Amino acid sequence: MGGRWEQTVDARAGELWRLTAAALLSTTGGALIGPTAVWVVSGTYSWPAAAVWMTRNTVSILLISAVWLTCAYAWRTGRKPGWWASVRAGWANTSPLRRGEYIAVVVVSAAAYYGVFGIDHGLPLAFSVLGHGRVAGARLNTRFVVVHDLIFGAAAVLFTLHGTGAFANIGSHPARALVAQAFVGVIAVAGLALAVGRDERRALFQ
Repeated sequence: MGGRWEQTVDARAGELWRLTAAALLSTTGGALIGPTAVWVVSGTYSWPAAAVWMTRNTVSILLISAVWLTCAYAWRTGRKPGWWASVRAGWANTSPLRRGEYIAVVVVSAAAYYGVFGIDHGLPLAFSVLGHGRVAGARLNTRFVVVHDLIFGAAAVLFTLHGTGAFANIGSHPARALVAQAFVGVIAVAGLALAVGRDERRALFQ
């Protein structure tokens, strides 16, 4: 048995798509105000800046909301007070084999993301990290998946903006930021879709 870490989050695939749509619609409303206000002040409307605004805020709302919702569910349904006590209890009740999977995903993801985004090699290797989030989504706890996507996605964007990694050769800074943030969004949606679908399937058989 996987223990409490393997308990499902009370979510459905439709809720994920509604959350994604809400993030996109709210960001669109913000984009109508923010870049437009800049245009009124500066006299120039920047479509790349508007695209970066849309992508960054949509992905941020999606990931941060997913982390908040899943962790709040764990806190609300936990038997022990405090989120750290809940994490420790879940880890203690997780089988050694499944613990090894969690550790392996973290270690391999850290090494892969550093190799792809932390080194200035200019090689198109971003595809090589796509599988990590999908493996986590198909195998591991949904809360772990969203935290994994948030941490490593933020690392990919920060490395890219620092000028290293697979997207560093993109000459335009707005285009570089746009590609990195869209890449994080694709990884997040794919991992979340797999995780929520697995939770939904598991709930049907319980």
